[in-house]
Amino acid sequence: MHSYRGPRLAIIVSSGEVDVTTEGKPTPDHITRVAGEVLWRPAPLTFSLKNVGNTTFEIVDVELKSSAAGAASSGRNSANLAACFTSDAAAGSTDWNSHYLWAQNQTPVKLKAAIQQKLDLVFNCIVVSDDQTFDHFAAISVVIARNVPNASCFNGDQGVVSTDPAGHREWAKQRGRNVALDNLKSKAVAALDCLDGTKRASFYADVSVIVAGGAPK
Repeated sequence: MHSYRGPRLAIIVSSGEVDVTTEGKPTPDHITRVAGEVLWRPAPLTFSLKNVGNTTFEIVDVELKSSAAGAASSGRNSANLAACFTSDAAAGSTDWNSHYLWAQNQTPVKLKAAIQQKLDLVFNCIVVSDDQTFDHFAAISVVIARNVPNASCFNGDQGVVSTDPAGHREWAKQRGRNVALDNLKSKAVAALDCLDGTKRASFYADVSVIVAGGAPK
């Protein structure tokens, strides 16, 4: 196991497939990395890597310490989350207007698919901690409740329309990130069904910005 006390940048030198075992997790995550990727790793973290591919896998970790770590921590969320959107940089943008303008020209079906895909990218991202996913769950759940306060849109579930972020976070923490992901996708899709026109585009932009680590309008 390797342990890091400070945040760091992981630079992929050569492509490969690895199993990543993180302290506290019973099973490893199978990851494919591509040469040139630069990932932000929050601290602290203890893990091990096992090369399970047929090629040499090389990675360089640059750990930030003292004042450098402190300065970097303020931008941790956006830098960390950016690594989850390497396949679609636009999806990871924190520019509310760009998401809003895009959503105005899309069908409800496409908006639903886009939101679910973004949530999958973040909740399944190796550099995102469980605590970060719980924070996301709480923030997006509050946006859902504020935009769609009618419980009938969620089969009468009054918990969905609560605007208490602590309550939503505790719900997610008790059930784990996978259950939280499925629940959040279901709620977001149901919310889109209860919105129309401008409100739908605004809701999509709010959720997209939070997913990318920003703050909605």
